[in-house]
Amino acid sequence: MLDPESFDQDMASAAYMWPAELHSQFSTPQYPLVVDSGLSTSQLPQFARSSQPVLSNIDSLPNMSPPLHIEDQVDSVGHYPHEKGSTIPDPLSYSEHGRTFQAYKQHKYDLPNDAVEQDRLDLGHSLWRMVMNDTLHWAPVDKPSRVLDIGTGTGIWAIEFAELNPQAKVIGTDLSLIQPDMNGQLPNLEFIREDVEEEWTLEGPFDFVHLRLMFTCFNDHRSVMRKAYDSLRPGGWIEYQDSEVDYDSDDYSHRGTALHKWNFLIKAGAAARGRDIEVSRKYKEYLMQIGFVDVVEKKIKVPGNPWPAGRRRKEMGEIAEVISTEAVQAMSPKMLGDEGLGMSPDAVQQIVSLVQGNIHDQKIHITWPFYVVCGRKPFPDEVGQHPVVNRED
Repeated sequence: MLDPESFDQDMASAAYMWPAELHSQFSTPQYPLVVDSGLSTSQLPQFARSSQPVLSNIDSLPNMSPPLHIEDQVDSVGHYPHEKGSTIPDPLSYSEHGRTFQAYKQHKYDLPNDAVEQDRLDLGHSLWRMVMNDTLHWAPVDKPSRVLDIGTGTGIWAIEFAELNPQAKVIGTDLSLIQPDMNGQLPNLEFIREDVEEEWTLEGPFDFVHLRLMFTCFNDHRSVMRKAYDSLRPGGWIEYQDSEVDYDSDDYSHRGTALHKWNFLIKAGAAARGRDIEVSRKYKEYLMQIGFVDVVEKKIKVPGNPWPAGRRRKEMGEIAEVISTEAVQAMSPKMLGDEGLGMSPDAVQQIVSLVQGNIHDQKIHITWPFYVVCGRKPFPDEVGQHPVVNRED
């Protein structure tokens, strides 16, 4: 845990980087923030096995097929072109801060569900495909019969998985119904509205449970993991593909920037709303606590803008720059505003503009942490053979 006193000092020293009119907006949040964790590099697909973050190996990975050219997919204002995406409005939505949000469980999820967000999610999927060497998962899942995609978003992962696995019944769940109707094209795919923190109505058992970018979504991540564990058949796998907002730089070029301080502010704002958005680094331990075995964690450094020299990393940075720019705009109003740290709308927008400027600055060598964490539900004769970590947070 970060020492609260040192965090107070760090926040107090941040004032110089904000315009004078924003100084009064600063207060020191009284929330401990996790800033360190142990990371492992166990058994993974051959191309992912390394003692170093995958960032250093990206240029040597096989090229995607077909190649992705970001200049063909992002317009001059940084949005995914409308005709490239599939924008589906959810009638059960409400408007706030100039965006639309799901109203099925109002205030349960802090990011929008509108056209801009849907395009951002689809663009993010292309980045994950690059990060994962054009694969949809790293868990050793072979010919599954039932698959669950929690927090499916636009459904793009579930659609591609169902296409590649016609023998599998694939179910995507989300608070928003913003997925395309694929009944005529993919009879093995179904999308349903579901709050997975409540009692599940899903019919199992499943062979594979997939979750992506859930770090902002749940009040109790371990409760969701327990439900997933109970819903898996013995030998089934769970896989998290996730991130966090802890932007970094190996050369410390981000230190003292608006982006650096926003890292702390957004975590504190999320904590004020009851969310731990540094949870991705805890997934490995949590899965072991629940009872999963063969738990593997891989942390990947993704460039946050096109600063790298290598073609592949530069292309990844171009995509990440667009995603991050939109994410800062989407997350900040609720977490920094009156539902989080209590900043005024004008102050929040000024901070957002400063942070977005840092994201675009290629002199700041941003890296963005991605995590892939997977584990297997043991067979009955394995239960009790593996140590279970017990720790109270």
